[in-house]
Amino acid sequence: MNKNLRKILVGAILAALVCVVTFAVRVPIPMTQGAYVNLGDSVVYLGSFFSCNVVTALALGLGSALADILAGAAVYAIPTFLVKTAMALIAMLIFKKSKTIKGYLLGSIAAGLVMAAGYFVCESVMFGVVTAAASIVGNLIQLAGGVVISAPVWYTLKKFALAEKAKIS
Repeated sequence: MNKNLRKILVGAILAALVCVVTFAVRVPIPMTQGAYVNLGDSVVYLGSFFSCNVVTALALGLGSALADILAGAAVYAIPTFLVKTAMALIAMLIFKKSKTIKGYLLGSIAAGLVMAAGYFVCESVMFGVVTAAASIVGNLIQLAGGVVISAPVWYTLKKFALAEKAKIS
């Protein structure tokens, strides 16, 4: 299969997967303007690890943004696209240097901190610093949840070499 076509197909699958996972499990964050904690970051971390390219990063951002639109939080669609794409790119930079569990955890945590900072900046502009500050705890909970859920999945995929067999990258 053509390498570019493979990247596009993997990106499309990951966009759909992150959209579904993000939309399916949403816990509203009190005192915010439609923000919610979700499990989509686990897909962002896993997708970034197993398919390190710009197409994947953009697809993960797009899938996350689509979930916001479907959830009735369209005001977050553009910030989410920017933040989740940045998360994926940061994670990919770290994952390319280390394919170990330590690298996975470091990349995921760094990406999650980018998310918390990115949403803080966006929400400060959109709603004010007080509202933005109120969502920091929810974003940090989301970071922790995404890492806790995705790390065992990562370990299983690596242990059984499923990603290598599928030639995802």
